[in-house]
Amino acid sequence: MMDQGLGDSDPEWAVWLDIIVDDIQKRVVPGPNRDYFVSDAKWGPDGLKKMLARKEEQDLLTRVKANVLPLIASLKNRPGEFLQGEEPGFVDYVVFGRYAMCRNNNPKLAKEIWEDQGKEIAEWVERLLQRYPSIRQYLRNY
Repeated sequence: MMDQGLGDSDPEWAVWLDIIVDDIQKRVVPGPNRDYFVSDAKWGPDGLKKMLARKEEQDLLTRVKANVLPLIASLKNRPGEFLQGEEPGFVDYVVFGRYAMCRNNNPKLAKEIWEDQGKEIAEWVERLLQRYPSIRQYLRNY
């Protein structure tokens, strides 16, 4: 999964931050953490402004949706219940972290990207939540 860009630092994976950064910055609590998050020290000169402008790109949602296609294919052909087999493993946790970040910052967008493309991701998420039920309380509803 990592070699397909799901969870690594490959530029194609950075599209996730581009599409969700506006939602994240709106949720950061005012104070020193927010001041840093929106600062040039964090993103470089006008970095956040540039990222927010990229969110308006027409193909951003298309690129993000294409980014989960390898995940869907892997889930269809998996040997077990999870990406790494019968038990969740490192790849499951990394990919789920991206899913949770998206869902907690923009539930509607998360549903459109992660679950409306096929049942495989929704079923995988549900299996993880059944395995670790306490996580459910930290996810925003759709």
